[in-house]
Amino acid sequence: MRIYPRSRPARGKRRAVFFVEMLGILVILGAAALFAGELFISSLTVMQEANKRDTLIGRVDTALDVMRRDAWAADSAKATVGVEPGSDALQLHVAGGDITWQMHSTTLTRTDAGGSRKWVQVPQFKFTPGAKGTIRVEVDSGPAGAVKHEHVTLATPRITGGPQ
Repeated sequence: MRIYPRSRPARGKRRAVFFVEMLGILVILGAAALFAGELFISSLTVMQEANKRDTLIGRVDTALDVMRRDAWAADSAKATVGVEPGSDALQLHVAGGDITWQMHSTTLTRTDAGGSRKWVQVPQFKFTPGAKGTIRVEVDSGPAGAVKHEHVTLATPRITGGPQ
């Protein structure tokens, strides 16, 4: 029986990782981390913009809902186009007094005998007279003003002469 002595690896054989290979792996990992960071920041930005848009649309919808209720109770309505852009007004006469809706820059204000309520950072509301005593309200809601275009015709049975 033949016994072989333990052999040692040859001197030229590699047993460790070279520095250049480690450096290459670190560069690849760094690029992946940079890409992941940019993706994370982009997703946060998209969520923040969507939240802003949803909040703005909610404000506009709330203001239009209150405006519809006011118009439904009104005996008369009058739209006034302001001298400056974004300074339109809507005057409603109800049994308890007058209600005025005024647009100033990015603030919409509702004023009645009990006080006033403001909606801030809203897009421009445009009030224009419509047919047979109706009022047309137009608003573009969105960060750039083009996300959601709404136009609502405010009318009541008292103004239009319909059933009460």
